[in-house]
Amino acid sequence: MHVIKLGGSLANTAYLVDWLEVLSSMGNEGLVIVPGGGRFAEEVRRSQQKWKFDDRAAHRMALLAMHQYGLMNESLGTNLQAVVGAKAIPAVLARKRVAVWLPDIAELDKAAIACNWTVTSDALSAWLAGYLRAGQLTIVKSCPQSGILARPENLVRQGILDPALVDIWKPTGIPLKIFHCTESRDFAAEFDHRLAV
Repeated sequence: MHVIKLGGSLANTAYLVDWLEVLSSMGNEGLVIVPGGGRFAEEVRRSQQKWKFDDRAAHRMALLAMHQYGLMNESLGTNLQAVVGAKAIPAVLARKRVAVWLPDIAELDKAAIACNWTVTSDALSAWLAGYLRAGQLTIVKSCPQSGILARPENLVRQGILDPALVDIWKPTGIPLKIFHCTESRDFAAEFDHRLAV
């Protein structure tokens, strides 16, 4: 099983459809997409700044922003199926579909995930990978391409990955790789190479 987080910022590029095309073709590979929040989450931040509601409400609204971006991904791709909650993912994969995970608020509350802006879809993708015992976690970013070669801890310091990611990811022992938004074909080639070995 492979968990891949598609950054919400990809919606600001021409590369989102390229990634969805590549991922849609991998229905036999146990693939789970974690959508970012993108512009939908940015609107939550703007609203919180204006209205001063608490981080718990903002966090839950940002989870719903992931739902919106995930449903958008599902609609733009083929063979993608949006599913609410981690427990429902195996049934989607059993049907040879690519799962698009829509976080379940109650499920994350039970897992004691912090309800603040230190936890974004980056950290949630690490939590999901651990929950599913995935073989790999991939995060796709549209940051400057030179930045993605750094260690995850350095990417946190640069503001490319969220502050909670390393603390959630490290204990899982799951391999983590960062791809740039322009590298969908490289991801597919590397994926095919691993399957052939």
